[in-house]
Amino acid sequence: VVAIVVLVFTLVIGIVYGVQDSVVAPGVSPFATAVISSMSFLFGAACSAVSGYIGMWIAVRTNVRAANAAAYTTSKEALVICLRCSTLSLSLFISSPIL
Repeated sequence: VVAIVVLVFTLVIGIVYGVQDSVVAPGVSPFATAVISSMSFLFGAACSAVSGYIGMWIAVRTNVRAANAAAYTTSKEALVICLRCSTLSLSLFISSPIL
């Protein structure tokens, strides 16, 4: 329900302020510019939410694996697990804007 309210609010505010904007691309109506801007904002917000969820998912599982390794094996193995998982997380988030 909250997501629908945010979606409608963003579209309405974007359209209202976008139509009033005097600077538009040649051949594109102010209404179309407002809708495209609003949809781009929402797409960026959705990508940010997905990125945050994936990052937290990886971080939680990494912490569980590292704590388990530290409790039942050596600290060297726990460190190796931390570094491997953080490398995976870092490589995913650095490459995500390229995709």
